[in-house]
Amino acid sequence: MGLTQRVTDRVREAFPTPPDQEDIRTALSWYGEESYEREQERVQIAILDLAKGSTDQAPDYVLAAKEDYRDTLYWAYYYYPKGSSTT
Repeated sequence: MGLTQRVTDRVREAFPTPPDQEDIRTALSWYGEESYEREQERVQIAILDLAKGSTDQAPDYVLAAKEDYRDTLYWAYYYYPKGSSTT
């Protein structure tokens, strides 16, 4: 399954330059390749929230989600809620 329109819109908001957008879309597409990778759209949006516009951090969050997507959701919603620092 590809990226939903909602995820694509969020990519454009978070990453204003087309090369960055392409890099992030590629990284986000890694999540959801396997049948056991659940809640694709929700996890991809959580990854975008955690990355906070950083093309360097997003792939790391994708890899973490591939290990256990629940960690990524936890970090996005409870550990690093919007407005707090991930560093």
